[in-house]
Amino acid sequence: MDIVDSLVSGVRALPQPEKVTSVGSIAEALHHIAGAMSDTQVMTVGESIVGWIGQSAGAFAHEARHIQAAVRKVQGAIANVIAALNEYQSVCNGLTQQIRSHQQNWDSNIVWYKKEVSEVQSRVGAASGGQFPLLDAVDGVEVAKAALRARLDERQADEARAYNKTVEAVDAAAASTAGKLKAALDAVVPGVTGPDGARGVPSRAAVGLALFGGTKGILAAQSRWAAAEADAPAAAELINRIDGKTKLPSQAALRQFNATYGARLASDPYFATMLMREIGAEKLYSLAAKKSYINEKGNNYLLSDAYRKQLKAFTASMGAGLILATGGSSKTDTDTTNGFKALDTVLTTDGKKTIRQWRSDFQAALIANGEKLFDAENGKVVSSDRKGPLDIFRGYELLGQYLGYGAKAHPELSLGDHFLNGIDKKNSVAHAMVDWDCKHPKNYTMTGQMKEVASKSAMGIYKDGMSWDFLQHMYEAMDNAPDKTPSQTFMNSDSSYYWDHDHNSSTPNRAMNMTRYLVGTRGQISKDLYWSDDKGEALGRLINDISHDKTNRMSPNIVREYIKGYIDGLERKHDEIPSHGVDDINGQDIFGYKNSVLRSYTGSILKDYMGDIAHEMNNCTGEVEGPGASWDIRDKRYHLVLDEELLAKLQSTKVKKGNYDSNVFFKDLGFDKKGIKYMSSVSYNEMGNEYYQAYTAFGDSEHKRTIMDNIKNDYSDLLKKLDDGDYEADRSKGEEDSNWKSNVIGVLSYLNEKITDKIPIVGEALQDAADKGLEIIEPKDLDNIDAKHATKDVDRKVIIDKITKKAEQNEIELKGKIQSPIIHRYKLPEGTTELSNIPGIKDYSDQLPPDEKFIDQNGHEISGKNMEHVHKIENAKNRFRNSRWNGLK
Repeated sequence: MDIVDSLVSGVRALPQPEKVTSVGSIAEALHHIAGAMSDTQVMTVGESIVGWIGQSAGAFAHEARHIQAAVRKVQGAIANVIAALNEYQSVCNGLTQQIRSHQQNWDSNIVWYKKEVSEVQSRVGAASGGQFPLLDAVDGVEVAKAALRARLDERQADEARAYNKTVEAVDAAAASTAGKLKAALDAVVPGVTGPDGARGVPSRAAVGLALFGGTKGILAAQSRWAAAEADAPAAAELINRIDGKTKLPSQAALRQFNATYGARLASDPYFATMLMREIGAEKLYSLAAKKSYINEKGNNYLLSDAYRKQLKAFTASMGAGLILATGGSSKTDTDTTNGFKALDTVLTTDGKKTIRQWRSDFQAALIANGEKLFDAENGKVVSSDRKGPLDIFRGYELLGQYLGYGAKAHPELSLGDHFLNGIDKKNSVAHAMVDWDCKHPKNYTMTGQMKEVASKSAMGIYKDGMSWDFLQHMYEAMDNAPDKTPSQTFMNSDSSYYWDHDHNSSTPNRAMNMTRYLVGTRGQISKDLYWSDDKGEALGRLINDISHDKTNRMSPNIVREYIKGYIDGLERKHDEIPSHGVDDINGQDIFGYKNSVLRSYTGSILKDYMGDIAHEMNNCTGEVEGPGASWDIRDKRYHLVLDEELLAKLQSTKVKKGNYDSNVFFKDLGFDKKGIKYMSSVSYNEMGNEYYQAYTAFGDSEHKRTIMDNIKNDYSDLLKKLDDGDYEADRSKGEEDSNWKSNVIGVLSYLNEKITDKIPIVGEALQDAADKGLEIIEPKDLDNIDAKHATKDVDRKVIIDKITKKAEQNEIELKGKIQSPIIHRYKLPEGTTELSNIPGIKDYSDQLPPDEKFIDQNGHEISGKNMEHVHKIENAKNRFRNSRWNGLK
């Protein structure tokens, strides 16, 4: 409470609540509701009705039992609510009396003070007897009064604190009651919790409002669904108000639509679904097809700037609504989108068809109309092929425009599992788009018809530079998702492209992994060569976004397929394909040159896997055609594994035109100098962490030294690959050896000078390094690192040795307990090759994910249920055999 004058009355200083809390009436009402439930027929008559026999009677009895159980469950919850409310009411009832007592104590303190002051004045007057000067008497009274006032203020402060505690006790009781109410409701309808911790109430909105100040949950969903059903026709009517001249929705209608429904479309999946149901897929495409200009080669627009602005905002809102209606997510309101998706088999669009069924049909229509052509003059479907670059649009191109504008305007939204992976394994729009693109590569910018347009700034339905690449826009609408699983699942799925995966014409071709296909093969396999307009930015950003959760094996698998796809692109010999032309530009492979932004994402994509690459390039543990991940029991994460084919590609020095000291992958990375420095710094950070863990680990000293040496050697080899790539890239541009500067050596030299204070030796810093890992180089440091002159054969191991020795200059002092890694070396008994005979092997296997365990409960080796399972088991065995931390090495 605020500080008040100690002499004001207790009623003013310590007030009663302005409003009297009364929840007893609510408790009484709930009691009547519970009683009314008992009076219903199903509860009084029960499951058996006299004279009713047969299947219908049995069905009634079955349902009645379920209803009775549900009613009793609800009645139990109501009883708990009533008890909690009555308990809270009791606390509130006692508050008034307690506060009155505090007020009385306050007033008593004032009475005491006034009495004491009066007595002081009397004593001073009597003592003076008129003999002392009047001034001395007055001074004596004032000193005494000041001392008494100080004591009064202290007493009143104590009383105020006691008053506050009384009020706070009621606040605590309120919080406790809220928790009990939530628990009671959770017992009936669990799992509906908002971002503020409030819980949806499955009851009438008025009851929910009276108890909690708002509603969420099933009835809230039903209310929003009913509102969406009521409002969607009015929104559709605005879209149908067509301007006679432009054949588009009128400017006034668009202005009203955007103001009334624009934000709602991007945030309310219920409304978005009902509006898409009103509009339909064909009309959605038709609206986007109608052009807003007269002459595609100029800027002679039919619309004013204000009209076009409203139309673009409308397209963005409709794109956002399309994302949500097909099961998309919102990073800013996951509760709403997750709640909507959870009810897609409950809510119906027409009383019969569930949202899930409608969505499947809608996506089938998006696919069917995506393959059609739409006339730009009137938006109608036409059968003839396009007459020119801007006369006729493919449906998928228009779908891409919606996704592109929607994703750019609302980056918080992302496409969901149904759009990407289908509903009950059917009608995946994303797969259909990739399939069409693969089989019909003659799309707008892929045909060379851009030559007919003055510049690429004239691209898009509004000629504002928006790409026509519908897959590029799909990537943009896939990233930034609160749940990465749908995008990961899609990128880990099979593409429509079948290839000779084993280089054996006698075996069936196999579908290429989606990530690998989109990175290195899409647009490269027909005579009409296509390079993405954004130089691979959207695809690189997506892959970087979904590849860092190492608790999910899909992440490292995506990274492996990214590397494979990138190498596929680099290995393709475009100069041997007549319609493709040149194979390199200014010394760069044309694939890397045309995908320079994708290349710049490589360092970020590989950031968490540089250590895996370093060790796997020394001894790969992945199975050919197996997954690109295996579990490590030491850090309980999935790690990237290479198979022999990929290892050979990363080790090979054979390139398209002769043999270099680097291979195509690292050479291409060498053209991105910032990326080379970043990967070098990340590699050293990872090496520093691993080396430090080995140095502080509990285990045999000689074996620890072997591990530390292997760590240095593996990372030194990786840094040499990066350095060789840096060198070969510069040499391809004509750089003379004598002038060459190494970015890798620049990073290492910087480390050699700055490393000393980065290695903790004692105390809390040591434990912090063990828990969080070292970050020897921070990203901001890279701007201060310059490339250094170096000879081609500089010994990086010498530099690395100098650096790592700085971690060992002093004996580490362990203060208290430190949770250091433990090295456990397993041994295979002589005379056997069976892993099951290794002591402790079952304990190791039990720490693996179920589908990687290779020892069963009886101690026998597991063979695998199918080839996919076999590959996972073999990856796990290979990791065990080659692990120096917890394995046979």
